[in-house]
Amino acid sequence: MNILETISQRRSVRSFSSTIMDRREMESVRGILERAASEPGPFGARIRCKLHVDTVGSGEARLGTYGLISGASAFVLPILAPAPGAMEDLGWVVEKAVIDLWAAGWASCWIGGVFSRTKAAGLAGASGEEYVPIVVALGKEAERRSFMDKLIARASRSRQRRALAELCFLPDGSALNGDALASPWNIVLEALRVAPSASNKQPWRLVWDPLALRWMLFLDEDRFYNNSLGNTHLQNIDMGIAMYHFAAAAGCAGLKGSWTPLVEREGFFAEAGGEGVKSMIDMGRKKGWEPIAMWR
Repeated sequence: MNILETISQRRSVRSFSSTIMDRREMESVRGILERAASEPGPFGARIRCKLHVDTVGSGEARLGTYGLISGASAFVLPILAPAPGAMEDLGWVVEKAVIDLWAAGWASCWIGGVFSRTKAAGLAGASGEEYVPIVVALGKEAERRSFMDKLIARASRSRQRRALAELCFLPDGSALNGDALASPWNIVLEALRVAPSASNKQPWRLVWDPLALRWMLFLDEDRFYNNSLGNTHLQNIDMGIAMYHFAAAAGCAGLKGSWTPLVEREGFFAEAGGEGVKSMIDMGRKKGWEPIAMWR
């Protein structure tokens, strides 16, 4: 199974078998987590990922997921210190691990809003300014889904995604048309389209500059939602997930490039340069979007 197939097949699982990982399985999972976190994300933040396996009591209860997750005894606990772009880098690193874990036979579910961050930080051994913004439930999928699992999936329409025309645009603000989407980039855009996001809000927007052959990624932020958890910004994490899907699919398709973070200094973006980039940023901001990064 290549990464494009894994990305298209992976889905969130909330109902897990109660079987606890054995030592060999734990070592394998830790190896996947270590490889995913071995390099920083595009913004340069280092993320540590700890595997917590509760071999005695209910790991679910200790993390306070309040019945939203059934049967999970293993959790991935990503640890970071506050820094510009750290949320995006967490999304990148953890989604890389989640995709590799799915390929290795492990089901998972991102948990951003309902769990005890204090308990998670203690289990992870976070120190100083470090904290655990999200956790990922991990295990083998149960044969039968719980009632709560079905209810959440139905409420969030978790398998439904926006059409690419609602996510991808040209520099003048018009939707990217069918001819443009028929290019080799269509594979990459589809990989981004199916990326998971908090409450399935899909906050990413892409603008394609056909003359300079570059993409600009924007955040269409729900400000109340994204700032309701203090220093944890779920939609910025979503952007890192989207960036990883895009980069992984581009690599698989043989399309060269990398993400350049956009850092604002004195009212403009120092890493961007050029009037073409400025006009794309201005167009996005008129739509209420914030620039995140540029692929070139």
